[in-house]
Amino acid sequence: MTDGLPYTESERARLRRALPPFDGVTLALTLDRHYDHFDAEYALDFLFHSPDTVFATGRDAVDDMRPLPGFDQVEDRIVEIAFHEGDRTDLDIQGVRVTALHLRHVVSEGPNLAFLLEPDGIRVLHLGDASPSDYAASHLLHMRGGAPLDVLLAASYRRLDSPLGLARVRDALAPRFAVPMHLLRGRGDPGD
Repeated sequence: MTDGLPYTESERARLRRALPPFDGVTLALTLDRHYDHFDAEYALDFLFHSPDTVFATGRDAVDDMRPLPGFDQVEDRIVEIAFHEGDRTDLDIQGVRVTALHLRHVVSEGPNLAFLLEPDGIRVLHLGDASPSDYAASHLLHMRGGAPLDVLLAASYRRLDSPLGLARVRDALAPRFAVPMHLLRGRGDPGD
């Protein structure tokens, strides 16, 4: 699992060709189409070199891929999710139960797909760049459905113990493990 595109040229080259550690991927997801999570050409190249991978993403990312040469050769392995804020999409992809939660992006206020993955009875929630205001949304608070959340991956754009930090969503969802992402230098505000 990775959050964001690799940053070195070597990592990007390995990703494009589905070389280790990017080989053996059966399910790839994109949370939003911003440059730090998605590049249409990289996604298309990766799918060419990883024929067993199914790619699930928002319609806007698929629209970025559609005009590229060769899209028609991988289109059957792309799951396009139409974004409707506040909704959820339940899927079964490659034998993994996947729930896409349609939330707002913390910076752009545009689409952000959060994903609840349930492989082999383990529940992992990746909130991506969801706006902290969405962390308290009723569908997040009720999504546990009696089953415990094993791992929470959440952006922490502010101090972890602030009302807008990881502590808020961790306390609401009560995962066994909470992993902060997008830790920023300085004060930890998005502008830093």
